[in-house]
Amino acid sequence: MTLRLPSPDESEGPVSLQEINQVACVAKRVQPTHLSYDKGSILVRSEAKVPYSVWDERVGTFRAPALYYNEVLELLKKSELSAIEDHVEELPPCPELKCRSVEMRVYARAPSSKG
Repeated sequence: MTLRLPSPDESEGPVSLQEINQVACVAKRVQPTHLSYDKGSILVRSEAKVPYSVWDERVGTFRAPALYYNEVLELLKKSELSAIEDHVEELPPCPELKCRSVEMRVYARAPSSKG
C-alpha cells in the first residue's frame, strides 16, 4: 500500500500539517504514546522525546517530573503524532476510610458560659 499526499491539482487548497502528520503516522506505523505515573514522575513511552523529559536507562523510557504532566499531555495532543494512552490518573485501589469519634480533651473544649 502506497500513501501519498494529494497533489496541488487534486486538493482544494494547501495541505495541512494535520494531513501530513496522518500520512506520516500511517506510513511509519507510529506506536501509541503511553503515559503512566511512577514515584513522582511521568513515564513517557514514546518514539519521540517530550519537553522536560530525560532518558531513564533503568526502565528504558523517558521520564518527566510529574508537575509537568498537563504540559506534556497538551503538547502530545496538539502534535497529533500518535495516539495517547494515558494511565497517569489510574490510581491504585484504596480501602474505604472511616472516621472514628474523637473526644476532645478538657483544655480543648469550648469554655462554658458559667459566670
